[in-house]
Amino acid sequence: MHIDSDGEFWEFIAALASPEIAIIAVCTVAVAYLGLILGEELGVPGASDILDGINESFNQISQNISNNIDKIKKNIKTLLVVAALSVMTNKNSGTYVIEYESGHVYVGKGGYLRAGVSALYHSAIHGFDEPVSILYMPASDDREAFINEYILMVDYGFHQTDVLYNQIWSPGRAYYYVDSGGSYYPGDPGW
Repeated sequence: MHIDSDGEFWEFIAALASPEIAIIAVCTVAVAYLGLILGEELGVPGASDILDGINESFNQISQNISNNIDKIKKNIKTLLVVAALSVMTNKNSGTYVIEYESGHVYVGKGGYLRAGVSALYHSAIHGFDEPVSILYMPASDDREAFINEYILMVDYGFHQTDVLYNQIWSPGRAYYYVDSGGSYYPGDPGW
C-alpha cells in the first residue's frame, strides 16, 4: 500500500488546476478542432460528422445556459419583490404555498422573505423549476402558522402523491394533534 506522506499526489492534482495546464488544454482542443476543419476541407471521412456533432453539442449547451439564465433572472425578480414586501412588514408568522411550472408545490412557514428564498431554493434544486405563484397567508403566531402549514400539506396529499416538494411533516402536525384532542387532520394517513 502506498501512502502519500510527502503530499506529491496533491501537488500533482493542484498542478492540473494551474493556469498553464488550462492554457495547454484549451490550445490542444483548439488545434484538434482546427484539424477537424482542415480534415473536412480535405474530404477526410468522418471529419464532417464529428464537426456537426461538436457544433450541435455547443449549440445545445449554449441554449441550455441561455434558458437557465432567463429563469434565474425571473427568480431574482421574484426574490426582489418578496424582499420588498418583507421590508414593509415585520410579520414573520405566516404560511405560504409556492406553485411551480411543473405543477409541483412547496408548502412552508415563515415571512415573505422566507417564502422568496424557499421559492428560489426549491427551483434551483429541482432543475430550475420556475415558481409561478406564491400564496401567502398571515397567522397570528408561529403555532397557528405551523398548523396551517400541516393542514395544507395534507390537502396537497403529502406522502400520498408526488406533488409536494416537502420531505418531512410540519411541526404543525404535532400541534394539531394536541389541539384536537388526539386526532389528525382528515386525510392524514396517521402513520
